Amino acid sequence: MGNQEAKQRVDNIELPLKEGVVSTIIENELFLTGKKGALLSDTYEINHIKALVVVCPEQYEYPINKEEIEILKLPVVDSYNFPLRDYLEKVYEFIDSQITQHHPVLVHCDFGVSRSASVVIAYLIRKYQMSLKVAFQYVSDRRHIVCPNPAFIMQLYEWQRKYHSCIGSDIDALYIKQLLSVSSLLYRDIPSKSLWNAFIDSNFDFADALKSLRKQLASRDLSMEF
Repeated sequence: MGNQEAKQRVDNIELPLKEGVVSTIIENELFLTGKKGALLSDTYEINHIKALVVVCPEQYEYPINKEEIEILKLPVVDSYNFPLRDYLEKVYEFIDSQITQHHPVLVHCDFGVSRSASVVIAYLIRKYQMSLKVAFQYVSDRRHIVCPNPAFIMQLYEWQRKYHSCIGSDIDALYIKQLLSVSSLLYRDIPSKSLWNAFIDSNFDFADALKSLRKQLASRDLSMEF
């Protein structure tokens, strides 16, 4: 994935048009959208949604009967210092339990680009033994505007290593770095390069990497470009 391809991918993100689209991740089981899609009654009726995962702190009035639909709310902020990994076990168990009961699940955040996409990718990594590379490509094939922020990408890589110790080769890490290059074009306020270097130095422990980065930020200015 070269720089030109990365730039084109970011340029093609037409959020006002596409955020309301409901993307089918797993037929009859798992769906991904932004808040516009989540606030449409047709979304629930057409896809027979029985469970909703809200991956943002905002409060919305959904066009649903709350007695008929299970809701899991995760107050996730789309920031490089947010500990997404602390929520992945909980959301995995919720989604897996609902799907096991044949309850279609809808996952959403504001735009269906970073937070909710990260949750869906994490589910696929654990449930279907996918690498982050395979899971990301699978989801982005079905929702082209998917672009987790750089910190979430690193935490998903950490999640992958937790459940698949055999995965984590240099080639795998190289692909993650390429993903970060794309994400950095959209999230220019995140010091991706410095965070990635700290992540490597901490043996892919994101919490330790973040502590290290904060110390660096306190002592000197950092380049925001990856």
